[in-house]
Amino acid sequence: MAKHPRDDIPALVLAVVQLVYQSAQGRTQPWYVDRASLSLSDAPGSVNAAIYYAEVSGWLVGAGEPPQAVAVTLEGVRLLQDCGLV
Repeated sequence: MAKHPRDDIPALVLAVVQLVYQSAQGRTQPWYVDRASLSLSDAPGSVNAAIYYAEVSGWLVGAGEPPQAVAVTLEGVRLLQDCGLV
């Protein structure tokens, strides 16, 4: 599988996927992380957009609309590995 060029992915999306991964202590779905526990300095709307981008890309799975909890997928872990973030 080709590596994901880090420059092609918005930085906030990578930060959100990495934060979910870290908050879940490296565990993938079905270990969901409460959306409220994702402390990012960005506006909630921007974080929701980043979560949606990651969901559509297959890196995160969300529960609710907007997501109240999120979990990283195996593809999300591969993304972080490809980008050298884990």
